[in-house]
Amino acid sequence: TQLQAEDKPVVASMASQAASGGYWIAMDADTILAYDATITGSIGVFGLWLSASDGLDKLGITTDGVGTTPIAGALRPDRPLDDNMQRVLQSGVEHAYDSFIKGVAEGRDMPTEAVEAIAQGRVWSGEQALERGLIDGLGSLEMATGRAAELAGLEADSYRVGYPPHEIPSLFGSLRFFSGRVLALADSVGLRDWIGAQARARLQAAHPVPALALWPADPRGRYALCDCVLRSAWTPEALMPMAR
Repeated sequence: TQLQAEDKPVVASMASQAASGGYWIAMDADTILAYDATITGSIGVFGLWLSASDGLDKLGITTDGVGTTPIAGALRPDRPLDDNMQRVLQSGVEHAYDSFIKGVAEGRDMPTEAVEAIAQGRVWSGEQALERGLIDGLGSLEMATGRAAELAGLEADSYRVGYPPHEIPSLFGSLRFFSGRVLALADSVGLRDWIGAQARARLQAAHPVPALALWPADPRGRYALCDCVLRSAWTPEALMPMAR
């Protein structure tokens, strides 16, 4: 929307799947292209709430407490969902769905009644989405790039395509940092060397082959063993481990 406010065209290119939230992102684009078998549409919203009260009752686990408002503790999973809170959650779902319908109607220049007729969570292929006005055409990412350049009034050889670097989400970045610290700690106390020694000892006990003693120590203590190789050849080259 901000790009379009600055008279910059926005073209969406759908790959194998762009449904629900994927279509929400694309619905305001100036042009939407997809493949004929792209899974798209799914204009719908739903909500879930986990309640373990029945399961806890079967186990004889109960809870109690005092609240100062009608909805105090209403979202605790150890209690049944309160009727008032259920209405609140349902109204949130309906508001999001109504916003979705209106957004598609505005982005695709369609009456809300026409959008409602193809919404309600229905999933369409790219060909079906084209027939129903949800996309503008069938094409690849390269075609979408060319369309964006055309809308921007650029000559074929006057622009270049850049791809931003893929950023690792903060959760995965934290996990990678944590795992790295754990491995560093294991190295400092010689734990990984000990694990590797134990792994080689167990392999030698399970497969008493002299050549197994020639295996190098994998710093990660991981080995892959193919029984077919062991039966066909007993050479050190054939028995080299593959760390993955």
